[in-house]
Amino acid sequence: MYSKNREDEVILIKNLLSGKEVICPRCGKTKLEHFHKKAKKSNTDYICNECGERYQVMKMIDGINEGLD
Repeated sequence: MYSKNREDEVILIKNLLSGKEVICPRCGKTKLEHFHKKAKKSNTDYICNECGERYQVMKMIDGINEGLD
């Protein structure tokens, strides 16, 4: 998880999926940008150009679901 708790992680996922501008939760310095710039832009794969952290929404959702078991 990239956030401190499950609720914050869900908010982060919702913001990414809705295409809102999101500041990197890890470094807090820059907004996240689409990982694939030349391909069709998808709201499921982002990267922080400052710290290099990659945010893959599908893996984030899987991580939350694993915590529910």
